[in-house]
Amino acid sequence: MIPREKHEREIQIQMDNTWSYIQAYARSCDYIGKTFGDEALRQFHVETGHKRARPALEMAAEKGVDKFMKMMCRQMDNLPDGDFALEETDEEIIVRGRCGSGGRWIREGLTARNSEGVPYYCVHCPIWWEEIPKEFSIPMTFHPSRDGDDCAWKVRKD
Repeated sequence: MIPREKHEREIQIQMDNTWSYIQAYARSCDYIGKTFGDEALRQFHVETGHKRARPALEMAAEKGVDKFMKMMCRQMDNLPDGDFALEETDEEIIVRGRCGSGGRWIREGLTARNSEGVPYYCVHCPIWWEEIPKEFSIPMTFHPSRDGDDCAWKVRKD
């Protein structure tokens, strides 16, 4: 059995590593957006989305979107400063909450924004979670919030 103190320290290290990765990705987005423009950043997000989001979307297409949405809720809730919940109605499944990645980046005032006022980091969300899912016939939509406090993924039930 791992002593509680050691376990908590290991969790903190993992959270710090996750936030470090998010910061590096966000800084890359800011650099690409500022230096090369919105279209170059979009292409970057499309390419990274096919590497990062595609495996989860393939699983969703194979095993069902309900399992995918539960996984997405856990993943987003476990981000540093994340707070997400799963909601379900007769028509849809919703993952909604306070974003611990781009939302935290926004709240800490660290982000640059594109010509439409969207943080460069956050541009990936509708690409990864609305456009790419269409390739798998997954009826998902992404609903951003300006401050990252109420972002939502929605999937219509079949």
